[in-house]
Amino acid sequence: MEKRVTFITERAFSTTVNGISRIESESISGLALIRVYFEEGTDIGGAIAQISSVCSTLLRIVPPA
Repeated sequence: MEKRVTFITERAFSTTVNGISRIESESISGLALIRVYFEEGTDIGGAIAQISSVCSTLLRIVPPA
């Protein structure tokens, strides 16, 4: 299940958030760690707002903890 949630999150970030240069992720039983790297000159405040928005949306579709 962690891998599926990670995959969906990576996909949402890559199609929605501006200025991403790469995404790294690691799935462990019950946990997913996602690292997002931005291109130089990216508006970090705007990017964080976009990531927060995507995460809020994803929380509605993932299974409860």
